[in-house]
Amino acid sequence: MRRLLTTVLVVGALFCVAACSRKTDDTAIRAKVANLLSKTPFTPAPQHPLDVQFGDSISLIGYDVDTEKAEAGKPVHITWYYKVNKSPGADWMQFTHIADGKNVSRINLDHNGPLRQGWTAGHWEAGSYVKDPQTITLPSDWDSDKLVVFLGFWKANERLDVTKGPKDDRSARVRWSCRSRVQSPSRYRSSRPSRRCRPSSSTASSTSRCGARHRAATPSSTP
Repeated sequence: MRRLLTTVLVVGALFCVAACSRKTDDTAIRAKVANLLSKTPFTPAPQHPLDVQFGDSISLIGYDVDTEKAEAGKPVHITWYYKVNKSPGADWMQFTHIADGKNVSRINLDHNGPLRQGWTAGHWEAGSYVKDPQTITLPSDWDSDKLVVFLGFWKANERLDVTKGPKDDRSARVRWSCRSRVQSPSRYRSSRPSRRCRPSSSTASSTSRCGARHRAATPSSTP
């Protein structure tokens, strides 16, 4: 009986240590991204408002971008703004894939940005607002005239369906694209300047002056 009691106490103590350690880690990570989390809408509001809904959990409400053109080798800083209607649950994460004009995925940015270093969507709290900054740097051999960003949420083989916003037949994700003159350095010097991308509407399906569109899509098996 004494041995059984000792075993139970040891197991209980180990469980407590593990749980307390996880709580301490979460507190430390949250502190590092505190400026990206808010209980009220961020001020100023996103430069480019959107209205896209993932399931009944998360709304993509807009984005900021720090340049009007994309060039190979030069970083583009973009921040996504979300409203959390309810927590999606544990282990959900964001994904961001960069594709060319043929929708061929070229860059994976799933773990790019300070928020994604530990405070992923599974930690987001109902009623909160979240900023998710990322940096996109196109490689020197980029030869497409279009930059396409696919954005969404995943867990194992599951995706959060896009329940509000225009759809196509790809996967549960938002598509943002902009035409630009982006080429490898050897060709870029002799090409015309990049076409500027400036969204002209606040809706999720708006078209910019250079043909950018924001489109949501239906589920598939890969992010």
